Amino acid sequence: MQNENLTSPEFMDKLAQLTSAKNESDEAFVLSFLALKKSERANVVTELPDTYQKELCRKLSDVQLASFVNLMRTDDATDFMIILKEVDEAKWLKTIELLDSTLTKAVKTLMDYSEEEAGSLMEIEIFTVTKHETIHDSMKRLRRLIDNHSLEHIHNVFLVDKEYHLLAIFPLSTIVTVDDKLTYADIYDGASQPLSVHSRASVQEAARLMKRYDLHVLPVINRNGRLLGRITHDDILDHIEENATRQMYGLSQVHPEEEIEASVMKTGRDRAFWLLINLINVTLVSIVIGFFEHSLQKVVALAVLMPIVANMAGASSMQTLTVIVRQMALGNIHWGDALPTIIKEFKIAFINGLVFAILASIVAYVRFSSLYIGGVIGAAMFVSFVLAGILGACVPLALKAVKIDPAIASSVIVITTVDVIGFFSFLWFATMWIPEISS
Repeated sequence: MQNENLTSPEFMDKLAQLTSAKNESDEAFVLSFLALKKSERANVVTELPDTYQKELCRKLSDVQLASFVNLMRTDDATDFMIILKEVDEAKWLKTIELLDSTLTKAVKTLMDYSEEEAGSLMEIEIFTVTKHETIHDSMKRLRRLIDNHSLEHIHNVFLVDKEYHLLAIFPLSTIVTVDDKLTYADIYDGASQPLSVHSRASVQEAARLMKRYDLHVLPVINRNGRLLGRITHDDILDHIEENATRQMYGLSQVHPEEEIEASVMKTGRDRAFWLLINLINVTLVSIVIGFFEHSLQKVVALAVLMPIVANMAGASSMQTLTVIVRQMALGNIHWGDALPTIIKEFKIAFINGLVFAILASIVAYVRFSSLYIGGVIGAAMFVSFVLAGILGACVPLALKAVKIDPAIASSVIVITTVDVIGFFSFLWFATMWIPEISS
C-alpha cells in the first residue's frame, strides 16, 4: 500500500535521480540507491519498475536487501521478495531468514497465494477491537500503533470475537464521533453485516465486490470465517492496470512483462519469439495458397481480391476476441455459462457476414464484370465472418479451460485459423465455380 509521502516533491525528486543514474550505468544507480536512508529505500523501491528492482536484487547483498525490506508493509515486502526469488532463489533464502520473524511468516503466507487469488493482494496490517473494549481504550491503542509505525492508513475498525471471526466493520470517522466511554458492544447493534472475500477467491471477485458496493477496504477471511487481512482499493486498481496491460500486450503478441526500461537484447528476444510464431503461421497460409496456384494463374483477379476476405474476417475476429478476453478478465464470462455469449457473437457474425458479403459481391462485379467472381468473394466473405465470430468467442474460453492465458495465445490461434479459412474458402469457391478454372 502506498505511503502518503510518495507524491511529495522530495520523493519524486529521489525517483528522478535514480532514473537518471540508471540511464548512466547500473553501478551509478545502485550507488544512488544506497545513498538513500533505509526508510527512504523502502518507500522508493516499491515505486520502481520491475526492471530496476531486479537490478537491485542482483547487485545488493542479502543483508542490504533485508535492511529495507524489514521496513516495508507486508504486501509490498511480498511483491519484492517474489521478484528476488525469480532473480536469485539462493539469495532469497538468505534474505528471508534475515527478516523480522513476523514479517517472514507473513511473506511466506502471502507468497503461497497465486496472483489470481484475492489473498495475494492482502495486507495483514489491520486494526481489530473486541466487543468489551471501550472506544477510549481502542483509540489510545491505535495512536500508539501509529506512533510506532506499526499501522498506517487506518480507515476502518474491525470488530472480532475471541476466535477472530469478523463481526462488524466501523468507519473510523464514525468511531471518533461516538462517546468514547461506550464499548463496541454498545454500538454493535447499529453495525451493518460486513462484506468480505475468501482468501482463495479470485481477484476478479474481490474487484467485483469493491466496485458494486463502492468499498475502499475489503476484509479477507479464511474458510472458517477468521479475519486474515484486508484488500485496499489502490491494490485492486494496481491489479486491474497490470491485467489490462497484460491483455493489451498479449493480444498484440508482446511479452506481458516487457517494460520500457528493459534492455534492447531482452526486449528483442521476447518479441522475436512471437515474430517466429507469426512466421510459422504465414508459412502455413502460404502453403494453403500454394494448393491453388493453378487457379491464381488462370484468373488474376483472384490475387487482387484474395487479401480482402482474410483482412475483413481477421478484423471481425479481433473485435470478438477483444470483447471476450476483456469480459473474461472482469469475471463476467466463464466456460460454464458462455453459451448465450457464443450465440450472440454468432448472430452478430452472421448478420455482418451477410451484409459485407453482399457489399463485396457488388464491388467485385462492378470491378471485374463477372457474376462468378462476385459470387465467390461473397460466399467466402460470409463463411469467413461466421467462423471468425465463433472462433473469436470460443478459443479464449477453451484456452482458459485448459489453464492457458487467453490474452497471450488467443490472437495467434484465431488470426492464423481465420487467415487459413479465408484464403482456402475463397480459392476453393473460385476453383469450383469459375468456368475458366473448373472446366
